[in-house]
Amino acid sequence: MEHRILTLASFKGIAVRRRAVLRELGLDPFMDSLETYYVADEISDLLDGHVVRWFNLNTEHLASGGILVGVHMEADGAHLRIKQVMRRSGAPPHFWDVKFNEAVVFQRLKPDEQLILEARDL
Repeated sequence: MEHRILTLASFKGIAVRRRAVLRELGLDPFMDSLETYYVADEISDLLDGHVVRWFNLNTEHLASGGILVGVHMEADGAHLRIKQVMRRSGAPPHFWDVKFNEAVVFQRLKPDEQLILEARDL
């Protein structure tokens, strides 16, 4: 299955959208650290197994991120299930549930996806 982002966007287009969102949120200092990420405006923009970071709109905090392992629906909307990437040796994995409607979610492009998008910009 081809990624929805790959069918709709170019690398430059993704960068323009990401910059606009980061400026709107006052997160300009994170521009470089989110360079390989796109803004996931819809649940369908997300793929399990990809790294995500999110800005919590309630706490105004940019999370360091993790691996998206699933999406489930609750009464209050979609929740993203995210597994911690870095952990101490031997420690059990830590999971977060992130309410999609209370966050701005960024998902990292894999290298092959970046290559496809950059080729479109040529």
